Amino acid sequence: MTKFIKFSNQIVNTAFIRYVNIDKPAEKITIYLTSSPHSGAFILGTGHFREHFSHIWASKAQHPESYATLEKWIKSINCVSND
Repeated sequence: MTKFIKFSNQIVNTAFIRYVNIDKPAEKITIYLTSSPHSGAFILGTGHFREHFSHIWASKAQHPESYATLEKWIKSINCVSND
């Protein structure tokens, strides 16, 4: 089953989350996403490949509802360390 995070103005598929940056002093959470379409060129077995990364952020001061949603989601994740 695909899981999503629902914000006030968008829904994010968690399968596309590359990593999450939690800035505790600034009370800001940034989610970095990887896009599914990839770009690149291969000619005769050689070439290059590039991914595009976008991000979504929420700060407690500017987006309190989205920040609370992200905090709740992060706390629900089982991690090796909670530091």
